[in-house]
Amino acid sequence: MTTPGTHDFEIVVGTTDPFVFRLKVSDGGDPPVLSPMELTDVRMSIKSGSAAPVTYSLEDGDFELTDVDEGEYTFQPTPAQTRLLKTGVNDEGLGKNTYELEIRNANLTPPTQMVYLVGRITATGGINQDD
Repeated sequence: MTTPGTHDFEIVVGTTDPFVFRLKVSDGGDPPVLSPMELTDVRMSIKSGSAAPVTYSLEDGDFELTDVDEGEYTFQPTPAQTRLLKTGVNDEGLGKNTYELEIRNANLTPPTQMVYLVGRITATGGINQDD
């Protein structure tokens, strides 16, 4: 079982600040930790408060592989996507939004779905205009 890494971040609502993350594609061993085939179905689900999670995927073009050698992905949300986030922090001082970064591989038997990164998103601002 893989224990996902954790990373919390802050985003200003109504902006297009990118969220860049790297998935370890090799530990120097053979075989690599993740093969290129496994990196084709990458998804990020974001849950804001009690609303249903919204899922963004590499396949749908919601984010892109920006450095193949480093396994670097960039998710650059639209202003409208950031406006779906709840602003502020909860009673514990944590962001009100959570996310999970998942890789799925239907080519394995049985097919796998593994969460590699989880965390909280603290959304701030939001009074700026989108036009």
